[in-house]
Amino acid sequence: MSEKILRRLVFDKGRSIDGAVYLATLKTLLSSQHSSSSFSVAIRDRNRQINAFGELSFSILMADHTFVVGQEFSDVKAFRNAIKEAAIAQHFELRIIKSDLIRYFAKCATEGCPWRIRAVKLSNAQTFTIRSLEGTHTCGRNAHNGHHQASVDWIVSFIEERLRDDINYKPKDILHDIQKQYGITIPYKQAWRAKERGLAAIYGSSEEGYCLLPSYCEQIKKSNPGSVAEYSIGTTLGVSEFVVLASLASESVLAFCLRDTCWME
Repeated sequence: MSEKILRRLVFDKGRSIDGAVYLATLKTLLSSQHSSSSFSVAIRDRNRQINAFGELSFSILMADHTFVVGQEFSDVKAFRNAIKEAAIAQHFELRIIKSDLIRYFAKCATEGCPWRIRAVKLSNAQTFTIRSLEGTHTCGRNAHNGHHQASVDWIVSFIEERLRDDINYKPKDILHDIQKQYGITIPYKQAWRAKERGLAAIYGSSEEGYCLLPSYCEQIKKSNPGSVAEYSIGTTLGVSEFVVLASLASESVLAFCLRDTCWME
């Protein structure tokens, strides 16, 4: 789903408009201007108050990753994410000519294809807006066997919510879901790296987890007096050993306790 498109409707100053009327007006406007585009409209309030300038802002979600001149994005990062998403979904490669904090200019990477887009930052705001959109794609849009924009970072953003719901979400499932949704194939190693990076972003890295062991052991001893909670780090093979024994267990059980051994990379 691309970034929200910000538009304005002009009504009589000071009026309020019922949500149902508001929605119907938007759909009529969009149907006449973007008959080939699918869209949905989000209404935050049931009744919208027209401001002193007689303008009413609304948001449209373009479901087919299309762009229009005047389309606005919250900041440059949101715009870059939206155009990357569109390139992947529509199977064309981007050639970025200029990209900084105040302007963006790119065109289709296929030789001879006339499609190009320009966007700039609005003055006194972080908002980015599309200034010009030229040409239509004449290229074959053949990016089914991979896509330059489908980076590890992009895959992480694609799988983050899935990882939160299912920590066992496998790289092969990532490959399947991306192929199903975008029609492109990515390397298995790239999916694996994205999962590792996604887990680290959500739950922290393994190194950060091991750094918490000392305080974790102390908390066990405080909350369960008499308990054993120890850890050690090997000096030759880099082995980390972690042992926890409840206070009710006997010393004979401790003698035969099987240690949980974790290999540190």
